[in-house]
Amino acid sequence: MSKDRNIGQVSFSKKNKFEAMLWEHAKKDEHGDFSNYVKRLIHGDMESKIIPVTVTSDIVIKKESDDDADAASGFF
Repeated sequence: MSKDRNIGQVSFSKKNKFEAMLWEHAKKDEHGDFSNYVKRLIHGDMESKIIPVTVTSDIVIKKESDDDADAASGFF
């Protein structure tokens, strides 16, 4: 590889369902070349005004209890 290029690598776990899902999405033909796809995603991130968020595969869904709803009712 040329000295004029920076190389970044990314790996996707085959055992982690979230990462496997990301890989399956990223390799779709509609996205074209993986390298260019990642570059477009980075560019889109740079152009957005959204605050960056770290995403993990540890997703927790908590059902709101009646106590939580009562406690928050004073804020509305």
